[in-house]
Amino acid sequence: MTGYDEKTLTLLSDRDTKIKVEVEIDHLTGWHHWREFDLKANEPCTYEFAPGFSAHWIRFTSTTDCRATAFLKYE
Repeated sequence: MTGYDEKTLTLLSDRDTKIKVEVEIDHLTGWHHWREFDLKANEPCTYEFAPGFSAHWIRFTSTTDCRATAFLKYE
């Protein structure tokens, strides 16, 4: 997402769950906890990143066995 002005995340799960999001920002200090999202089954959760937010990698983990999708849109 580095280099993009507008970034949007949409999460969706087939079960109620909490999604933990971690980012890797500098290739040196490893993964950093960024935030958590509480999801309701089959209800999309959309988040617009703050201007200037940047990361090289992003990863997601769920607290529940589920089928979950993370859509990232960069513009």
